[in-house]
Amino acid sequence: MQFNYKTQTADGQINTGVLEAADRFGVARVLRERGEAVIQVSEVNTRRSWFKSFNLPIRMRERILFATNLSAMLSAGLPLARALRVLGRQPSSQQFKTIIESVAQRIDAGSLLSKALGEFPKAFSPIFIAMVKAAESSGTVPQTLLTLGDQLQKSYDLRRKIRGAMIYPAIIILLIIAIAILMIMFVIPTLITTFTELHVDLPLSTRIVIGISSLIINHYLFLIFVVALVLLGIFSALNSRLGRRLFCIGLLRLPVIGNLSRETNAALIMRTTASLLIAGVSMVEAVEIAATVSQNVLYQEALIEAAQKIEKGISLSAIFAARPYLYLPLVPELTEVGEETGALSDMLIRGATFFETEVDQAIKNISTIIEPLLMIVVGSAVGFFALALLSPIYSLSNVF
Repeated sequence: MQFNYKTQTADGQINTGVLEAADRFGVARVLRERGEAVIQVSEVNTRRSWFKSFNLPIRMRERILFATNLSAMLSAGLPLARALRVLGRQPSSQQFKTIIESVAQRIDAGSLLSKALGEFPKAFSPIFIAMVKAAESSGTVPQTLLTLGDQLQKSYDLRRKIRGAMIYPAIIILLIIAIAILMIMFVIPTLITTFTELHVDLPLSTRIVIGISSLIINHYLFLIFVVALVLLGIFSALNSRLGRRLFCIGLLRLPVIGNLSRETNAALIMRTTASLLIAGVSMVEAVEIAATVSQNVLYQEALIEAAQKIEKGISLSAIFAARPYLYLPLVPELTEVGEETGALSDMLIRGATFFETEVDQAIKNISTIIEPLLMIVVGSAVGFFALALLSPIYSLSNVF
């Protein structure tokens, strides 16, 4: 069971948090052993806790801060359990605070950090756990956590740039659709009545707009049903293995977006693999974990297969070179140089840095191209509606 607690330390500081125990007495005993005076203990609402655990995912930013701050405190000489509890008092979501407190309890009970983190797979990714586990064997947990924080930050920045480039055009398109629907639903019906009463000879553009307006107004429930059905079909298809494969294949075949996707995946895979190798993870395990960072099912399948081939003695560069539709030529070239010189991790990091720069520049170029294209689309839409609505009005002015 989980219990909320409120305590006071010897210097008067008030602490709050969540503990797991069999009953309230167990919570009080643990708190007293820490030297804290118990003020209040109450059972956590199970239904609310269940809702939070399933509906409030841990943000990437919280994981990055956790890794970097824990690294700093361990480097400063703080014991692991104490460092975790200090982190648990930092500003973050209540769910993450609960997880950190649970990890601290497991450390108190003698568990390794990697094992304690592994009990919360939704909060800590396989790369997080694998790097910590390897660092425990080599005694380099603080340094590895710092490297991990840097790797997560770069991956986070890369994904954020791509999402940011898509937000602006999406908002503009949604606004155009919303304005068009409002005009069709409320403005055009009024004008239709006026034009009908005056027996105005309507041009083609006006008849098209009136036809669309009549269709939407008279059959809006059916249209809503059709749109919902189409969206549900797309969602179901993307959640199926075949649907995801077809989507990823189509994505890679697009002229500009396909190359951007290859560069993004190359950066993520190369940096992740390098970070794991530096931490002391084996090549096979590093490649298997690298498969989890890509959201493209083709890369996931290719990397899982690559791990199996590496076990058979095939080099990573040869595996990359065998899939030119996934990996740009520079990927196997840099990997081969790294294998020949014994500096594979360094070459992978160089490659990741190069592709991150390329992605950044590509996003800027796409944004530069999209803005005038959107202006053309918006101008065309406004011009069409203006022509459709003003032409009959101009005809009326000529009549009178």
